[in-house]
Amino acid sequence: MRALACYGKALKLARNYPEALGNYFYLRLNACDWRDYATLRDTIIKGVASGNKGYSVLPFIAVSDSAKLQLCCARVHVSHNHPAAPTPLVTASRRQRDKIKIAYLSGDLREHAVSYLAAGLFAMHDRHRSRSTISVSPLPWGPPTSTTSLPTTT
Repeated sequence: MRALACYGKALKLARNYPEALGNYFYLRLNACDWRDYATLRDTIIKGVASGNKGYSVLPFIAVSDSAKLQLCCARVHVSHNHPAAPTPLVTASRRQRDKIKIAYLSGDLREHAVSYLAAGLFAMHDRHRSRSTISVSPLPWGPPTSTTSLPTTT
């Protein structure tokens, strides 16, 4: 409830602060506070439809079930928060290879349900398909754990 009060104060200072309005509305929904629901919802939807930046993508899903508006919100959010790099990150030329390399990067490739489910996926890769071979590399990512190996399929 403290976060809700802080967002309320922020909105009093800057009513047109989209991120605060979206998060304030989302917190109110989670607290089952339905006062001014329609007004706040319509304000947020109009803001997203007009391309205002600052609305968070996941909370917006609770505001509107319109795929078009959700896509609009996501595009504005990404273009504002994650602009394209001015120069390519990799400038090396592509080499022709006989081997296709596939890497799976996950923080759950350890003693975790995801790694047990993914072990079957890794085993299903046809490593000798046509003339090409496939190199599959599951790469654990994250803090060190007591388990160092991935589960295997039988």
